[in-house]
Amino acid sequence: MINIDLVIAYYKEDLDWLEDYKNINFRNIFIYNKGPLEIPNINRSFIEIKLPNVGREGHTYLYHIITNYNNLSDVTIFTTGSVSIPKKTLQLKIIVNKTIETMNTVFWAPYIDTNIRDAHYNFTLEEYNSTHINNTHSNNKLLLSEIRPFGLWYDTFFQNIIINRINYLGIFSVSKHHILQHDLLYYNKLINQFPNHYNPEVGHYFERSWIAIFHPIPEIYIFPQIKKFNRFIHYYSNINYIYA
Repeated sequence: MINIDLVIAYYKEDLDWLEDYKNINFRNIFIYNKGPLEIPNINRSFIEIKLPNVGREGHTYLYHIITNYNNLSDVTIFTTGSVSIPKKTLQLKIIVNKTIETMNTVFWAPYIDTNIRDAHYNFTLEEYNSTHINNTHSNNKLLLSEIRPFGLWYDTFFQNIIINRINYLGIFSVSKHHILQHDLLYYNKLINQFPNHYNPEVGHYFERSWIAIFHPIPEIYIFPQIKKFNRFIHYYSNINYIYA
């Protein structure tokens, strides 16, 4: 039986959704607290790590990989704390169920018409505020990426890696094997892309790039595995407004 860690990038969200996973025996639950409050009472044992509120969930995930590089679980599930948002509720359930089924990496990332580098080459973002009320800020201006637009940034780190899937929402699982395909220098280089800012534009670049970051990931671990999957293509087509 594989062991599974759950990593939560937390600010000050409601964590009652953890009750849905009370029957899953995670090896560890890591809650990376970037918020001003204490973690609310939850009926689970967990490890709290306090971090400054920088870099969105991407910084948190890379920090976990770097600090636990020699003690990773067989599979790590990464999620934001805001899973009570319905679209995230669904995605985490899919990821957890598929992780237990496959005992391996799982991304939920429907096909797009072309590779992400070309489809999103000119993507930039000047302003953004979280869709979760607890994570909104009075100032929604982003700290712009030093390398932009997205396509130029992608070429800087993932040149010649062609990916035609995007795993939105920052929820996925990655096996130790797939993480260890890259050394610590690689992950340190990536985490250094995050400036000392709570809302960096580069965080949205990372969100579009997780499958490239852990490349190569065999297609058998990326769902859905057929190109015409109308229900979920329609579901994801309605999420894009979050990032526009």
